[in-house]
This record gives sequence, C-alpha cells and structure tokens, in this order.
Amino acid sequence: MSMKRAVCLLAVLLLLAGCSLRNRRPSEDFVPAVPQTDPPAAQSEDASGEPAPATAPAIARSAVRTVLQESGTVPGSDGFEYRYEIPVLDLPDAYAAGCNREINERFEAPARDALEAIAEGRIPEIRSVTYAWDVRDTVLTLRLTRIDAATGADYRGIYSVNAETGAKVTLAEFCRAAGITEDAFGVLLRQDVEKKFRELVRDRYSEDQTEYTTALTLTLSWIAEPASLPMYLTEDGKLSVTVSISDPGGGISTEELLLP
Repeated sequence: MSMKRAVCLLAVLLLLAGCSLRNRRPSEDFVPAVPQTDPPAAQSEDASGEPAPATAPAIARSAVRTVLQESGTVPGSDGFEYRYEIPVLDLPDAYAAGCNREINERFEAPARDALEAIAEGRIPEIRSVTYAWDVRDTVLTLRLTRIDAATGADYRGIYSVNAETGAKVTLAEFCRAAGITEDAFGVLLRQDVEKKFRELVRDRYSEDQTEYTTALTLTLSWIAEPASLPMYLTEDGKLSVTVSISDPGGGISTEELLLP
C-alpha cells in the first residue's frame, strides 16, 4: 500500500470515528446534573456535609448531585438566613427522571423564584430548601424540606428509587431494606391497620354493629394489594406505609404506619 493511500485511509477512519462519537446521545429519560464531590465509599452525606447512617453501594455514591446551592442573608427588615440546595437523581431510569421533574416543579422552580426576588430586593416566599439522602440495601431515599418564609411551616418531599438504576422500588426491596419478609409485612400491616381502626373508632361503635364491620371490611380491602400503597424508609430504617381508614360514621382518614 502506497503512503498516499495509507494516509487517505487513516483520514477516513478518523472521520468515521468522529461521526460515531457525535451521534451518541443520552437517553430521553436521563437528566444531566452538575457534578459534585462524591461522598466517602462507606456512607452518603446530606447537604450540610454530615455523614448519613447508611452504607451505600459504590454506584450510588454519585447518584445524587446538587444542581443549585445558594445561601446568605435576605436583604430587608426580616434578616432571615436563606438557603437553597436542590438535588437531582443522576440515574438513567424513567422513574428517576419523573422524580427529577417533580423536584424541579415543587422545589427548584420556587427556589429560583426566591433567588430572583432576593436579587430585586424583595422578600422571597420560601426561606429555604434543603435535602438529605441515604441508602439502605438497594433503596435510595432522597428527602427534601421547603420552609415557608411567612409562617415557617415546612413542606416535604420524599423520593425512593433503586440506588443503582433509578427504577421504582419494589415491595420486596422495601421489605429487605427494612429487615422484614414480605409475609411478615402483610401480617404486621393488617395488625397495625386493625389497631389504628380501633383507636379511631374508640367507644363510638361496638364490634358487632353493622357500621363497624362494614367500615373495617372496607378498610382491609384497601390494603389487599400492599405493593400499591405509598411507602418509604424513615431515617432510622423503619418502613412508613400510608393507608386509608374508613370511619363507621362516614368519612376517610389517611394514616401513616411504621413497620416493623
């Protein structure tokens, strides 16, 4: 092969390689994030840099990244400190992407509006947004807290995803992370629901009354498919499950139960 032909062949190969690299695109479900320093291998960190109690799989150490971090003093007579720290789940699954969109709507957009108000010399509607996260087994739990500037009331968001993929957490994963079996979960859930039902009814109805048995039967029917119930892991590793309780006198209450 002549030198001229070799040079031409090399140029064609380089051109094709360049096209291949340029044509690589991230998935539509992937939400890019601003890099941040990874926490230590044995543990995650919350937004303040304090170590979280759980051990994280190696891949999960870069799963949560900060996309907004601002702090200072609000100009004006109130003198409140403000702090806005917004995370993003840097995981490829569509479920994680959906969580990111909700975080943007409920926390990031209001935080950026608050920063704009501060820049214009106005008092922001929200005082702070902060977050913390931890990993137990394969479950990554991301917790955000938004504080209202006028009332000081907090508004929370909790997101649970598979720590390695960003997929929705299954009931089996939740149970494993909480240290209970699925069979034990079903038994404990029914026991706690019946206990909560009795606490709410108290002495208003006896167990042999039609209203009592009808309301209890209806309540238990709502936990027949436990995998569909809203749940997450608390900071101390318990499994929080949200259930609906039917009242014999009418109406429905929403209750949070902690298992085990």
